[in-house]
Amino acid sequence: MLLWPALLLGFAMLTRLAPIAGLESWPQHFTALTALALCGAALFPQRLALWLPLLSLLLTDLALNAHYHWPLTDPQMLPRYAVFAVAAWIGTKLAAAKLPLLPLLGACLATSTLFYLVTNTASWALEPQYPAGFAGWWQALTTGLPGFPPTLLFFRNSLLGDLTFTGLFWVCYRLGAPAPERAAITAKLSPVR
Repeated sequence: MLLWPALLLGFAMLTRLAPIAGLESWPQHFTALTALALCGAALFPQRLALWLPLLSLLLTDLALNAHYHWPLTDPQMLPRYAVFAVAAWIGTKLAAAKLPLLPLLGACLATSTLFYLVTNTASWALEPQYPAGFAGWWQALTTGLPGFPPTLLFFRNSLLGDLTFTGLFWVCYRLGAPAPERAAITAKLSPVR
């Protein structure tokens, strides 16, 4: 049944579009898309596990770029898609092991950090406003460009969103698991008596 995964996909896209969908108080970059890329392998049929998270990223990129009057496509999109593809690939490996919580949270932390480093390094390399050299790269990783929120704020919000939604997807996935599997998970999480 694809109803629940479809609803999760729609929710993940809404979290990314929240700032332009009338939810101005929603924290910028607090989204469920990385969590969807990681957990999508367990939620979607194998043939869709990679493509649905990437399609959701593309559709939200196009909507955001149109809203902010930016070019619809730009070379800085490619690193984002590469990191999302890596997250989805890791998700397929974790899905085969039935999404173990600690490795999943570790993968979430790793892919969030990778996303931050890769996208900000690409921004530094492609944006002429950044100075060349280490100082410009450091600016790209910390304060970003004038007129925009600091990139460390972006990293904090995206990391919190990734961990939050990965945890929520894990709980939903486990609640949908067959009863014997849920009992085994509960036993593992219960304190030892």
